[in-house]
Amino acid sequence: MMEAKISMILLLSFVLLELFGCFVQGLQCWSCENADSFEHCEEIGKFEECNPSQRVCGMEVRKNSFQQGGKIKVFKFCKQREACGNVLNQNDKSAVEVTQCNPKSPNSVCRCCCEGDRCNVGELQCLKLEKEEEGHEVIEPPMTCSPMMEGLENGEVRCTNGSNVASVCRFFCSVGFYIDGSHVTICHPVNSLAKWSDDAPVCRRSRCYPQRPLSHGNMKCSDEDLYGSICKFSCDDRYQLIGEETSVCQADSPGSRYGVWSTVGQFCEINRCRNELTSPANGTILCSDRNNVGSVCEFQCVDNYQLSGSRYSACQKNDLDRPPTWSELTPNCERRQCRNMPPRPVNGHISCSDEKYINSICKFRCDVGYELDGESQSVCVSDGSYKKFYGEGGIFWTNQSPTCKLKKCQAVETPQNGYVTCSRENFIASTCNFVCEKGFSLQGASESTCIIKKNGDEVTLEWTEESPTCEMMSCPTINLKNGLVDCSNNFNVGSECKFACTANNYMLHPSTATKTTCKSDGNWQGEFPCCSRPCPPFAVVDFVVVLDSSSSIGRENWPVMLDFLNSIIDTFEIGEDAANFGVIRYNKEVDTASIINLNKIQDDKTMLKELVSNLPYDGTGTRTGHAMKYAYDFMLSTEVGNRDFAADVMLVITDGRSQDNVKIPAEEIRRRGILTLAVGINPGTGRLDLEQLETIAGTPKRVFIVEDGFSALTPEYALKVAKSICPSPCEN
Repeated sequence: MMEAKISMILLLSFVLLELFGCFVQGLQCWSCENADSFEHCEEIGKFEECNPSQRVCGMEVRKNSFQQGGKIKVFKFCKQREACGNVLNQNDKSAVEVTQCNPKSPNSVCRCCCEGDRCNVGELQCLKLEKEEEGHEVIEPPMTCSPMMEGLENGEVRCTNGSNVASVCRFFCSVGFYIDGSHVTICHPVNSLAKWSDDAPVCRRSRCYPQRPLSHGNMKCSDEDLYGSICKFSCDDRYQLIGEETSVCQADSPGSRYGVWSTVGQFCEINRCRNELTSPANGTILCSDRNNVGSVCEFQCVDNYQLSGSRYSACQKNDLDRPPTWSELTPNCERRQCRNMPPRPVNGHISCSDEKYINSICKFRCDVGYELDGESQSVCVSDGSYKKFYGEGGIFWTNQSPTCKLKKCQAVETPQNGYVTCSRENFIASTCNFVCEKGFSLQGASESTCIIKKNGDEVTLEWTEESPTCEMMSCPTINLKNGLVDCSNNFNVGSECKFACTANNYMLHPSTATKTTCKSDGNWQGEFPCCSRPCPPFAVVDFVVVLDSSSSIGRENWPVMLDFLNSIIDTFEIGEDAANFGVIRYNKEVDTASIINLNKIQDDKTMLKELVSNLPYDGTGTRTGHAMKYAYDFMLSTEVGNRDFAADVMLVITDGRSQDNVKIPAEEIRRRGILTLAVGINPGTGRLDLEQLETIAGTPKRVFIVEDGFSALTPEYALKVAKSICPSPCEN
């Protein structure tokens, strides 16, 4: 018994799942034609989407005559429910041999239908196939329940497989009706018969809860409180209906026993205007009898506000079909205002604190370069004691708009012995030009323009330049350093000035420039001289000499080189305002122990020459580039006597080719503004490198080649080298 119940539960679950799939999508049936067997039908067939009118799946099994081999043919398809009922009835109708559906006989035709998505797949439950001993197939019709569940008044029935065993039929009522009975019945076998699990239910009309009685009124319903009934409401005299005039009993939800009224809460109220009027914003209201018929309400506004709308409104009774209404809507209290804004002044602006409302203050200002002519502000007032402008209806502006007129700069001062002409009458952008009389020169700007000047929020008009003066014309002041200028009439036009040098050892250059005259155009005639000293012996220079003491010089030639250097020193005066000398000797290294710095001997030429004569000689190698860099780094610095006002000179004396790079230090030295010279002594062995010497000096003009060797290092040759460092006379 328990196993039968479990089988039934599983069967119901399967049927319900199939039924749910049918509702989710359109019906699908297996389709094939003229198949030789059920297996062949599955091989050649496919699922077909049925059209909406085809609600069941069908199948036919035909058996041919013995002459045709007695084989079966299988057909599967979509079918209309009514057509399916017709063909099922033909199974039991008479034929040549007992019935049309008789699988034991040839020419048999058996038909079957089922409800549910894809229900005709495989060998249908409605056709049972058995094998006879001789091998022929036997087809028996399926068991069915009776009666067929074909229709439901005020509803419908949906079955998964018609009236066949295991078919599940569900019942649905139309809107406004509910099921009285079971919602589902199942066709299941009982012994040798098939029987429905429940009888078909009845669809009964839904009912709404009764409406509440209407006090002081009447309610009439078309069909009591049943679904679809319409109730109409009306009130007694002197009362009005509040709410909708009708209410309909409607369905609450599909299949619900109870309905709902479309409207509820109607009641009869004594005649009055539905809403009490409220006071307007910034105003008050006073009513004689609240919102009852005949009540009159009066509206008033607070100070500085006025009514926009009617002052009074009455609650009036209308005809019987309409409730009482107020004669007027609540008015607005609008702020009082002057009708027109003061006009904006031309070339000016206006800004108001509260537009054109009462007590608004409008202030006027002019564009830059303009000034107000009139009052700077105007107030919107209602006091009649004010002067009235741009107003009416008792509200006025206190002042009319001012005008903006152009500002002027103050008149410029005309220079004595001159005159001035101005454009635009001293208004903005006016330009004044100043001219002096003949014989006078303009001291100051020749023109001045009237411009706008801002200082914080203050704006003023000013001239770009002060008025100039006209002074008697003169030539530029003459200064003669280390000399005297003696003029007949100062530096005025026509004055003659004579020049003379007063400092020791200084003389005029050029020597012919002894005087000059101030011409009428304010320029001096001719060129100015300078007071200069002859070079040599006078030259304001810091002179650093770099001596080659390599083994190629030879001990016997070393004194000759030192005497040559002393001859160069002899050509110059030494001192604070003259030349200073520094000397280093080098080979592959710099001899730092014997260095003579610029500040070591600055005023005693004899002692300086003695230090030079005592310079030692030793060493090998020739690293001229290294020695030049050392001289620049350590001998031309302020710590050892280098003077800012003196020219810097570096002289290299060598007889051989440098073993290191001289280009980099030489270019760096010249980039620092130091004059470089080179004296190359030809030793006769071919080791002198002219190109390298030119690299050291920077130009062939500052390279001196002693072709005849050390014997040619004479005082005369020393003078030639010394003169090459002399600047132009007026620079010395």
